[in-house]
Amino acid sequence: MSNDVYSCLLSDTCSYEELLHTPNFFVKWASLLQGIDKSEQHETDFESFNHPRIFIKYKQPINGYDVTVVCLPYNYTYDKERETEIWGNALLCFEKKDSRFYIYNESFSDSVLYYVNEQEVRDNMILELDYLPKSKNEYLSHNSPFFFSDVDFDGEEELIINNWRCGTRYCNTYDVYKITNNEAKRLIVEPFNKIESHAEFDSINKTIILNCYNGHRESYYKKYKQINKSTSYQFNLITIGQPGTDRKFTTLSDIDMGLKPKDFPDTPLIKELLDLYNSAIILYSLDHDFNLAECFDWNLKEIVNKLDCSIISNDTIREYAQNYKKVILSILSKDTFSDSESTKRIVTTHDTFAKKIIECFHVTDDMCQIYDSVVTGSIVEVEKQIKNNAVKPLIDDIPDFNKKCLYTLGAYYSNYYSTPALAIKPLQELMESKQYSIYICEIWRIWKFISENEVDWLGVPEEEYSAMKIVCLKTILAQIIQHPNDIMAINQFMQLSLMKYI
Repeated sequence: MSNDVYSCLLSDTCSYEELLHTPNFFVKWASLLQGIDKSEQHETDFESFNHPRIFIKYKQPINGYDVTVVCLPYNYTYDKERETEIWGNALLCFEKKDSRFYIYNESFSDSVLYYVNEQEVRDNMILELDYLPKSKNEYLSHNSPFFFSDVDFDGEEELIINNWRCGTRYCNTYDVYKITNNEAKRLIVEPFNKIESHAEFDSINKTIILNCYNGHRESYYKKYKQINKSTSYQFNLITIGQPGTDRKFTTLSDIDMGLKPKDFPDTPLIKELLDLYNSAIILYSLDHDFNLAECFDWNLKEIVNKLDCSIISNDTIREYAQNYKKVILSILSKDTFSDSESTKRIVTTHDTFAKKIIECFHVTDDMCQIYDSVVTGSIVEVEKQIKNNAVKPLIDDIPDFNKKCLYTLGAYYSNYYSTPALAIKPLQELMESKQYSIYICEIWRIWKFISENEVDWLGVPEEEYSAMKIVCLKTILAQIIQHPNDIMAINQFMQLSLMKYI
């Protein structure tokens, strides 16, 4: 071993990644494990090294490999459970007749070294250990320091390196290595770059589920499926959801939720109303998907790139939409996008776009006055009548559609339904009838509110809310097309277009 290599070995600032690629650096340490060539000079050099070294040799070959390890235990005390625990950085040597390779492990240990070892940890300590094998019925071993397992369903076992207590809530994480031509190459593609001990493997359906936590310590899962049998480690993320529920988190940028101008009359009023809605849904979709990417570490660049801003005919608003999309794509291209500067850019660009929509389409608080005075007042009056038993809401027998909508809302507000969830179906049937009512906005809002708060706290998937909103908007547009001076309908369309989005 050269003097330069030894200088690196004895330096506190030495990079383990540099050591890994230093020719023959491991040979001398491996020889110490075998009790040969342990010269006094080397012992003297080692004494100047500030960290103890533990040399480990496993008694049994593992998958045909003789395995030796040099471990440098962590020297901190704040998180130590036992003084005799062995846990630290390590270099592992895998050797058989015609091959040898080395792997660096930043968090090496196992259940024996961590929990069972009773020997005092000292420099130049040499251990000969029985290997802890993985159980045959499991893909990942919690107790083994490394093991072989077919985690990509190609019929060949990969080498799995256990990163002891490096995961969420002190679970283990695992590095996956493909061994080809006597070389070990780590898989750094999803999902293999983020495997933790509670991952679930399904060899029949060729799926892997990762159970995760976001920055708010909320649990969620990611489900991946093999997409390329010839390159078995290529998997696609197919689902993100809430554990124990049917809730799936879905993107919006790749869903067609726009109102296309070609489907409606080419009049200035209709074009302006369509631009209002389309700009609002683009603003919301971009914001929604960026939050998904940030919250669930989800690579959504390709999906966000699908969002079509050209559906906005207004040149100025379209330019603001394209700029917001461009900013989000630039941040999603980074390895991390939660830094303060990126957050500031997103918030600023979002707010600028939203303000431009409000300014361009003359959105004001006065827009709600007609709605509040007519709609809310009527609902309150019917609610009182039902509560006082002055009327019995035989809703199905009411021929007038406007009145049927009013009494359905009044029945909900008056607690006529034994549970609020019972109102969901009647409200949805009113919207799906595609008949216009001055209460259609409130019908959608209450339907969404009940779905979110009474049926399941997770609510209905976002695209279903938007799909029902589009049904209502098209109903209102039909009214406006037939009656261009219907101020109530115009206000309704504007309110529903912006509801929740701005």
